[in-house]
Formats: sequence, C-alpha cells, structure tokens
Amino acid sequence: MRKIVAFTVIFACAAVSGWAQKEEAKSETLLRWHFAGAKALSQNKELTTLEQVLRLPETTALRQAGAKSFATRFAARFNKEGATNANPQIVRQIQPLVADLMEYENAFHLAARDGQDSDWSLAVKLDDARSQLWSKNLAQLAAASGMQGAKGDAKSWNASKEKYRLSFAHEKDWTIIEGGFGAADASAAKQFRSSLGERRGKEVLSAEVNSPLLAKLWGAEKLLDAPKLTLRAEPRGSGLRSELLLDYPEDLGIKAEKWNVPTGLIHEPLIGFTAIQGVAKKLERIESFASLGAQQTPNQLFMWTHSSSPFHFWLAGEVKNPEQVVNNAAREFKDAKLPVGSIEKSTNRAVVYWEGPPVIKPFLSAASVPHSSFLLAGLFPATVPSTNPIPAELVDQLKKSNLIYYDWEITGERLKRWVPVWQLYQMLAKSSVSVNTAPSFRWTGALEPLLGNTVTEATLENSRQIKFIRQSQIGFSGLELVLLAHWLDGDDLMKARNLQLRQPQNTKKPPSLPAP
Repeated sequence: MRKIVAFTVIFACAAVSGWAQKEEAKSETLLRWHFAGAKALSQNKELTTLEQVLRLPETTALRQAGAKSFATRFAARFNKEGATNANPQIVRQIQPLVADLMEYENAFHLAARDGQDSDWSLAVKLDDARSQLWSKNLAQLAAASGMQGAKGDAKSWNASKEKYRLSFAHEKDWTIIEGGFGAADASAAKQFRSSLGERRGKEVLSAEVNSPLLAKLWGAEKLLDAPKLTLRAEPRGSGLRSELLLDYPEDLGIKAEKWNVPTGLIHEPLIGFTAIQGVAKKLERIESFASLGAQQTPNQLFMWTHSSSPFHFWLAGEVKNPEQVVNNAAREFKDAKLPVGSIEKSTNRAVVYWEGPPVIKPFLSAASVPHSSFLLAGLFPATVPSTNPIPAELVDQLKKSNLIYYDWEITGERLKRWVPVWQLYQMLAKSSVSVNTAPSFRWTGALEPLLGNTVTEATLENSRQIKFIRQSQIGFSGLELVLLAHWLDGDDLMKARNLQLRQPQNTKKPPSLPAP
C-alpha cells in the first residue's frame, strides 16, 4: 500500500513538470486511491498482527528512511540542469509531507480528458497545525518552481505559472491540493470533495489504475496491453482480505485446465507452494526458452520452498523431453556472459549447472520417475529426505473452479529465506549488498517471528478478467516485503566486499491453511 506514496509527491509537485492539456472533454479516472492511514490502522483491534507491526520501532525507522529517500528523489526535480545533488532545504520541505501521507487518511484522484489531458486532486485529513505546515511548505515549493501567488500563511491560496495552476485549501478536517492546466474541471472537483465524506466501512485501502489510458497519456507503448487494476483491502478475521481485479483490453486466450501436479517431486518440509497456469504463450515469446527445443511448452509451472535452506527453491514444468532440453541448454548457454563462473554439463546425467557463484549452484535437470516428462530447476541441487509427500489438503486447494494461480506460504519463514536470496542477487547482479544496520534489514528481521500464513488465489472471471484474492496478516507476501523494504530504504546498499548472508533460524511447523 505504501507504493502509492511516490505518485502523491509527484502530483503534489506537478508544477515542475507541466503536463500538456487541450480542450475540455469528458473526464475519465486515470488513477485514484483512498488509504485509511497508518495511524488508524495501528488503532484497529481487528488487525492484531498489523497493529503489532505498525507499533514496532523498526517500522518507525523504516518509514522515516522512506520519507527521506522519497523526498531526496523528488527534490532532485527542482535542480538546475546539470546539478546532481538534491537541495537540502527542498528535501526538508518535502519529507514531512511524505511522512503525513503514510500516517494520515488520504485520497487522490487523477482524471484524464480525451485520453490526453489530466487534472489531479489530493486530500489529506490533517489538523490545523499540520495543514499550516503543508500550506507553508507547498508555497515554498511552488515558489521554487517559479509559480506566483502561493501564500504559505493562508488557509487557501492559488498559484500559477503560464497555463499551469495549483491551489491549496483547508476545509473542515481535510487539506485539499489541486493542480492542472487551464480551467479546472469543476464537476470532477466537486465530486472528489463529496466523496471525502462517504462512509467507507472497514476499508483499509481502495485504488484504481487505468493502465491503457495511462499508456495513451504518457505515450507508454509497453502499457497499451496492460490491464486496468481495481484493488480493495479490508479486515477479515484477524488479518486482511485483499481483492485485486485485472481487466485487460483484449482477450487473454487463457482457459482454466485440470492441474497436473508433480506430487512425486514435492515433499515436506514445505514453507511455500505456488502453482500457475496459462503461461505457455508468454514462454513461447521468450527467445532463450524457444532455443531449448522443448517438445511441449509448459502451460503450468509449480514452485516450492523448503525450510532446510534459503536456497532450497525448486521450479518444475512439463516439457515431455527434459533430457534433450538440458543438452540444448548446455550448448546454447555455454558461452553466455555471466557475472562469475560458467555453465557446465554433468558427464553422467542430464543436469546443467552454473558453476562459480558463492553459496548457490543454480541447475537445470530432467526430473526423476514418475515425473520424467518434467524439467526441474533450482538454486541448489540438494537431496532432501522425501518420506513425507506434499500434504493432500494443499493439492486439494487446486480443485476450485477456474483457478489459474495459487500460492501458499508461511510468510515469516519465507521472509527469512528471501532476505539472503535478495542479498546474493544484489551481489551478483549489481556488486552490492545490504547494510546489516540499515532500517530495511532490521525491519524484515523484526517481522519474521510475527507472520504466519498467506494464501493468494487467482480465478479467471471471463476471457479478459482475472481476480486475485489474498488472505494475509499484513497484506504482503514474503518476497513483496523484502522488495518493499528495500524500495523504501534507498540507502541500504553498499559496495560488496565480504559477502555476509543472514542465515535463517530453525523453522516452525506449518500451521493449517486459512481460507481466502
């Protein structure tokens, strides 16, 4: 949910960039959200684990680091051409605004006209003192961008530069900032204000992103085929129920099919299991996969993680001729340019390795009987005792109608294992590692003992729509938490010297599966 913060600061300071607008036309929503705010969530007795997380000192430290990081990035927008360092004064003006967007209830609406023009409105629920700070800081930012008319000592003001306008107002409990070119869309502004008084029940977050319209507005061709996203999250049990609808502009060409789970390959001690189908078309478009000469392009992929090591991660897909695929991989990638090491082929069986990286030994191999038509990949070719097969209740979760994606994990345990994997990726790909004293590192460590099950399901609603439903404790999976932490903490990396990976402690027994 904190990813929305970046958009807010960009639009609140939009006077700097200036988006072209033309004639008045019917407005369409491009981006909107409503967020209850961390303060309200920390007082919500239904969200017991989330309340604990928000009260952690490590969470406070990460939020502070995130606010400073975002402020520094956006302050750079005010630099003169050729300048590289952000102005410290502008950073100080932006930073408390970012922090307030994390802390207090807020709503945002960006509307586009005729697929080209846009106006935006941001409302934050602030007391008089905080609203006065916003007025002062935004007026200073407006002046720094060359706008005229902003008065930081007033409860309402209007500023402009050429055809761009920016307004500030404090109405009842809400501080409202609006911007755009030319005349404002009065009806859209009125509708936005009236929505601030709506009763939202237990809603934690709602959002909408119109990706196809965003593609037209910004000329982003890569987004033309992207879906429109609609998200809602609210308390359920002692956790969060999140629902995300993906609405694509064209038929996806996917049909739900019966699952073919390689149960003989998957066994305890499991801390995570993922099944996905409908991927054949995507794989066929990948040139490196096509070069492997698979007799069948997998339409289903299965991934699982063990508790025994952070690098006991496996991926399997049915190709019919895995031995030939492995031989082709050894030939195709033998001279590949790698950060370290080289690709090597086993002399006595169908396995190809990446020799050279520290700690791990990524591999590609033909799976064993009774699943010898499957291709198996992983981060380390370990042999783990297989006396306990995958639980039948886990496989039974795949029997639901039109299910095309399923993911179950013990989030705290998986989080322990994603941290060293992420560190190793940074070292190999970017020659950097995370600083062990960084807020992001400390935060993920503090979360580990608090988090249990997360279950995510996706069903094919029709030929163009996919619905994701997640039942979790704080809304995120283990991998998402790692990425979120390091996205917020922009200064948590250093040049790699001696690799020190955080080693996970002993795992706990998997709890029963919750229903999404």
